[in-house]
Amino acid sequence: MTMRGEQALEQRPKDGIGGKPDAIRAGVEHAESEIVITTDADCVHPIRWVRTMSSYFTTTTALVAGPVTLAAAPSLFARVERLDFLGLVISGAGLIGAGRPIICNGANLAYRRDA
Repeated sequence: MTMRGEQALEQRPKDGIGGKPDAIRAGVEHAESEIVITTDADCVHPIRWVRTMSSYFTTTTALVAGPVTLAAAPSLFARVERLDFLGLVISGAGLIGAGRPIICNGANLAYRRDA
């Protein structure tokens, strides 16, 4: 249903492409390194981010999860959203520290290809 003067658009996925999960799968299949590091398109990382993430791997490490923060924003909604997201990050970090990892963010994540 459209309003007068508006056009209806239908977005159809290309055959064989199923969004972010398939994009990550394709990237992993083409990667040549032992360690895969993921992020999101809207993220900004420090210069030595890849080196830092990689430095946490030992022979027995399968996955490294790092924190993700939202940029400061002036609106009340954005501040509440940032606080809510911070709660998820802190909960995830605490559970990882307690040896019970159940949540992390793919915007700052590294793992072994064979894991």
